[in-house]
Amino acid sequence: MISKSKEKKFVYLGLIFDAEKCLVVSKINNYRLTKTILVKKGETLDISISKWITQLTKKADFKIIGAGILGDSEKLAVSSRLWLEHDIVPINLKRKYRIDKVEVLRLRLEAKHLFDKNGVLKVNTKRSQEVTVQDLVSLQEYRKITSQQRFDALVTLAKEYKELDGRLIFISATPQGGGVALMRHALIRLYRLFDCNVRWYTLLNKNTKFFNITKKKFHNILQSVAPSDLVLTEEDIQVYKNEIKRNVKWLKSAIKNANVIVIDDPQTSGLIPYIKKINPKSKIIYRSHIHLNTDLMSIKKTPQNTTWNFLWSFIKQCDIFVSHPIEEFVPHNVPKRKVVFMPAVTDPLDGLNKKLSSIQTRYYLNMFNTVLIQNKQKPIDSSRPYIVQIARFDPSKGIIDVIEAYRALRLRMEKRGVDKKLIPQLVIAGHGAVDDPEGNPILVETLNIINMYRYHLYAKDIKIARLFHSDQLLNVLLRESNIAMQLSYKEGFEVKVTEAVSKGKPVIAYNSGGIPLQIQHGRNGYIVDPGDTDRVAHYLYKLLTDHELYKRMSKTCVRELNNDFFTMANATKFLQLANHLLHNKRTYIQKTLE
Repeated sequence: MISKSKEKKFVYLGLIFDAEKCLVVSKINNYRLTKTILVKKGETLDISISKWITQLTKKADFKIIGAGILGDSEKLAVSSRLWLEHDIVPINLKRKYRIDKVEVLRLRLEAKHLFDKNGVLKVNTKRSQEVTVQDLVSLQEYRKITSQQRFDALVTLAKEYKELDGRLIFISATPQGGGVALMRHALIRLYRLFDCNVRWYTLLNKNTKFFNITKKKFHNILQSVAPSDLVLTEEDIQVYKNEIKRNVKWLKSAIKNANVIVIDDPQTSGLIPYIKKINPKSKIIYRSHIHLNTDLMSIKKTPQNTTWNFLWSFIKQCDIFVSHPIEEFVPHNVPKRKVVFMPAVTDPLDGLNKKLSSIQTRYYLNMFNTVLIQNKQKPIDSSRPYIVQIARFDPSKGIIDVIEAYRALRLRMEKRGVDKKLIPQLVIAGHGAVDDPEGNPILVETLNIINMYRYHLYAKDIKIARLFHSDQLLNVLLRESNIAMQLSYKEGFEVKVTEAVSKGKPVIAYNSGGIPLQIQHGRNGYIVDPGDTDRVAHYLYKLLTDHELYKRMSKTCVRELNNDFFTMANATKFLQLANHLLHNKRTYIQKTLE
């Protein structure tokens, strides 16, 4: 589509349609791919384009999933409108040739190749392992949802950061899957809007043996969810060191050019000694994202002690140790002067959290039902409610407890004669990740469990899926649910709890890790002792049958949201840390962040 106005303001769009809606490339010619839009008096270009797209999508049953964009200074306003109102991913491209109909067609095809077979934008990394992060909205959209005080503080910090020639980089295990990747995408987008030099890099992702070690013998052992006889061996250590050394070759240039480097979690901690050699003047922040069983880590010869001692040999060289805001998550040998507390966050304007129209919601529910049918499960019955747990298929997530709590709820409702139309279904879903090799085995185990005699009567009402990486799909599953559960036995700080609460969904969760900081018992959800599935069922029953209680709690969820759990706060704290280190201050760092 070519759009321009009498005022010479212009934006060029190449629309990408969902092939599943009978609009593959060969059939798109049934629709006009070029159109001139004149901006009416009193309107802006983004509004005019939005109206045209609304008219276009009313005429046919299709979903526009993306748009390649070229244009002038109004391009970001158009991008925001496309993303927030029409759920169209804006792909900002550079002009290569003169602008004409052929160029617009090329633009569309170029953008189309950036989407996968499911209509989801691919996450790509450059040869240097830098993650390509897609811009979605303008800075004005963040200004609308942020207090003036917090916004001004970030403006001031960004200015100081640039004056100090800040060159901050994050290094994570994977560009997609899990909360770390989601937070990094959002942070990079936001920092770019403030014109801050911040980049994000990841490890190479083809060594399965390496990720088996980092997941099972780092992550699971430190969380104490691994088998008791599992221990880190010399062979494991050698595999890990060899892979880290291989990654250094790709990351060397980025490390050399940075002056502040954030190392995300144990997977990437082995890079720290190399950073010290390549760029000794750089400052290093280690960010711990997981629930650490620090008591066992301090007992000699335990698997936790063995793993931690190996990792600490690297991590102790960092300047700052960032933990979730739970003192028990900080290992005993980390000097207090290095410790900073910071919660995990989610972004209110990304695909996981933005508001979606009824048509967009129906599109993603149909997508979920298609996945269920492909996996030989029945679609969700839209006439009945459902409860949901959104989480990775991980041994720490209490998935069996979710199923057992659902069984206890069903028995309770049947005993008390609840109308069948009011009996909820159960949805268990989540994404996978490159650095999580346990996902598929645990998914298979879960599917086998619901077909056991104990659960087989309810199996048809339990929907289980490990989904492709559509954020909007998880957004819809939470928004359309009645209640969310998070029965994790080990949890650092669960952004899915924040996301559910922000949508007005009460959460029932275990008293684990950082979750009690996110849920006020009896106000926006309930906290239950780990393993007490009968108590979970009790609270589920209360919320499903006491409509006044549910309404009151749902309103409290939204009214009492903690803004420290969102991207703006996270961006502020990382800039505070970076600026502090660039000033070479040696005072107790936590005081600067209060």
